[in-house]
Amino acid sequence: MDNKNLLEDISIRTELRPGDIGYVIHMHGRLYGTEYNYGVQFESYVSKGLCEFYKQYDPKRNRVWICEHNDKMIGFLLLMDRGDAAQLRYFLIEPEYRGIGLGSKLLTTRHQWTVVEYAQLADVEAFFDRRCELIEGEIIDMPPASARHALAIEVLRDFFARSLPMGMCCGSQTPVVLGHDSEPEPDLWVANVARRALGGQKPQAGHLTLVVEVADSSYQFDRSTKLPLYARHGIATMWLVDARRSRVEVYTGPDEDGYSSHATFERGATVALPWGGEFTVDEMFSPS
Repeated sequence: MDNKNLLEDISIRTELRPGDIGYVIHMHGRLYGTEYNYGVQFESYVSKGLCEFYKQYDPKRNRVWICEHNDKMIGFLLLMDRGDAAQLRYFLIEPEYRGIGLGSKLLTTRHQWTVVEYAQLADVEAFFDRRCELIEGEIIDMPPASARHALAIEVLRDFFARSLPMGMCCGSQTPVVLGHDSEPEPDLWVANVARRALGGQKPQAGHLTLVVEVADSSYQFDRSTKLPLYARHGIATMWLVDARRSRVEVYTGPDEDGYSSHATFERGATVALPWGGEFTVDEMFSPS
């Protein structure tokens, strides 16, 4: 069967039914025994963990994702709430259904992810090579970068690194934490603290002086979704670099409704930097 059609034929449900827990234990025992030569002790270990999950199961706090094809369970994942943390466990897909995108489909089935839960996905194989970000509880895939997108980021990153005063730092395409349910990856961010002051942690809204999104195919999404997100979290300045039109939109004055002020800078113009100095728009784009 064609992989695309096979993926479309697989359903995912998010509620437990009688027999599910027993079958998940059976799947783990069978597959780990076949693929890794694990014995019955491993099956006993899985059984104890799933019994613990079932005893505390509350659909409002715990989650299950059950993949089915022709009324047969072929994949499984659960999220266990542990009070101040969340844990993803027992991720398993039958061998003949691997490599068709089912893991990604399973993990992006509608669910309001928190930052804590999202961090757990780093250990899930389906997310190893995936470029995505968490926006208000939803996992969003990031489009591949074009050459002009990459050039603009490189130029700005180099310029920021040279021009920032002591006690500030910048990052590029790395996550920032905004509240409990958003972890976007701005193309560039500037923090009002030295890197060592972050203590190896991701910067949060209160650290950020400027975020920059370089938009090519993502212009509408950045403007309608990410821009108001940054405003709601009080980030003082947001630049939306329109790579297609070779211009920079600067937004300031954040509040719950968005940014109260914005200005557009075309080629030939200079943009004032929040920490002093200025940047010429032409520097980040190839000659016309």
